Amino acid sequence: MLCTEDALVQQTTAAYLEQELDWESVYVCNNEDFGPEGLWGRESDREVVSTRTPRTKIEEVNPGLPVTAHEESLAVFDLLKKPDLTPGEIRRIKGVAVDPLETLKAEKLRINHWRDKESTRDAVRLRIQDYLRSEGTGLPETYSEAEVRDKTDAVFVHVFRAHPMVPSPYYAAGMAS
Repeated sequence: MLCTEDALVQQTTAAYLEQELDWESVYVCNNEDFGPEGLWGRESDREVVSTRTPRTKIEEVNPGLPVTAHEESLAVFDLLKKPDLTPGEIRRIKGVAVDPLETLKAEKLRINHWRDKESTRDAVRLRIQDYLRSEGTGLPETYSEAEVRDKTDAVFVHVFRAHPMVPSPYYAAGMAS
């Protein structure tokens, strides 16, 4: 490996991730094949994190969901996660990332112009908040009340932007990003 500042940073980071988190690092500089069948499934070098493994795990936990649901689940998972989660907490958040969206899409988001009606917007926000706070289905207990409020706001903003209608124009077949 070349002895450049980038290589030294990469080596140090990879060693830390391997020792502390039991991660495996692969150096693909100038050798990576891009696209869904490439080594990491990245579309280009502008994607810094591979989504192949989280996508695969979400698909395993939620068989039968359409691909667009998996794409949106990844987006919500990113909004809900925080540093230093245990593997059990990560598994729980993967479920939390799917269920409230499916419920909202089946109910509240089907109301015409739901974003224009204050009562419907409030009902959507409350549904998200109740779900995230629920002991049985919500975020892990390590999330503080302030974190639950922040995560509720983040998920609501995502739903507000991504779902002006059902199905979402942003997560329609072939348009997921």
